[in-house]
Amino acid sequence: MHRVLHIVASMDPAGGGVAQAIHTIASGLRVEGFSSEVVSVDNPASAFLNLDRGLTIHALGPGRFGWGFSKRLRSWLESEGAGFDCWIVHGLWLYPSYLAVSIAGRSGLPVHVYPHGMLDPWFQSWRRRPFKTLRNVLYWHLLEAATIREATSLLFTCEEERRLAATTFHRYRPQAEAVVGLGNADVPRADSIPSDAFAALCPEIAERPYLLFLGRLHPKKGIDLLLEGWAEATRGLPAASAPLLVIAGPGEDSDYGRALRRQAETLLPPGACCFPGMVAGDAKWAALRGAAAFVLFSHQENFGIAVVEALACETPVLISNKVNIWREIIDRRAGWVASDSAVSVADCLKVWLKLSTEARDAARARARTTFLEVFEGGQASQRLAEHLRGEDNKRAS
Repeated sequence: MHRVLHIVASMDPAGGGVAQAIHTIASGLRVEGFSSEVVSVDNPASAFLNLDRGLTIHALGPGRFGWGFSKRLRSWLESEGAGFDCWIVHGLWLYPSYLAVSIAGRSGLPVHVYPHGMLDPWFQSWRRRPFKTLRNVLYWHLLEAATIREATSLLFTCEEERRLAATTFHRYRPQAEAVVGLGNADVPRADSIPSDAFAALCPEIAERPYLLFLGRLHPKKGIDLLLEGWAEATRGLPAASAPLLVIAGPGEDSDYGRALRRQAETLLPPGACCFPGMVAGDAKWAALRGAAAFVLFSHQENFGIAVVEALACETPVLISNKVNIWREIIDRRAGWVASDSAVSVADCLKVWLKLSTEARDAARARARTTFLEVFEGGQASQRLAEHLRGEDNKRAS
């Protein structure tokens, strides 16, 4: 069996979608005859490592200096890592990705890199992020351009990600690129999830329909735009007739999370919005299935795993055109798309509020069809497996 080593800074699910993406990719590759293991620089005592999801994780941290540095990682990759047929690096800008590509280049081992959106030009804003933009420019010229150039190939989750990556930095010269997709395993059947699993965390949903945001409470997610847009779209509607707005995810106690609460209290009537915190397991699937629509008006979103999960649950989506799979959504009429501005978000929400019951039901059916035709994990796994085998064949010839 072809052995694949996935290299990443962290497998903490609270850190975003990369950890979930690795589980999805590893699961799909298993069907294609590839075995997977993960090496990270997580603290070995981290509680999330005790969750048995059928994937071996070698935690060699904790990573240090804000760079994911670990002295143990080099020796482990040079000894244990040499026993794998290829490496897949997840993410950029940290020590594990730099080290892995450097070691693989010297040893002749194939090493493929998933940027996971980290080459998106949104992150390079002199106005919004001057210090980090300068840091990234310097880091790019010192280390990262060579990482991109020396990797066997770059792997992208969608065509929009690949297109944007080429526009961000000078000296962007990958050896090869492949749009392999990401895909997602199908979700649990509706009849396997307790109907009250989410209501136990958010009892307000028992009284009226709701729109759902599910993800990290982070500035790039555009939740402030959602609140502004929702306030404008529902202005003049009786409070009891407007759907509830549910903002679920980790980060409620951060500065940004507290600012969102204050914004909601200022802009919306009492009881119009709730923050149930992080939602997982049966509660997560019940939340997605029960929502009238899923909302994500991000300023930047590489793939949007939660968007795909919503589609799989027959829940249409309202997203921004900065979610890189927006074209696939709009082409199949599985949702509605706005730009990442409060005015555009409000207009999008107004359109949705005016839809008839029949139109919303039709969108639900199209959501599920879109998942099966475009985002179901088997297709992405086949493309990735074919690419890995093709690269191996090229190196062997």
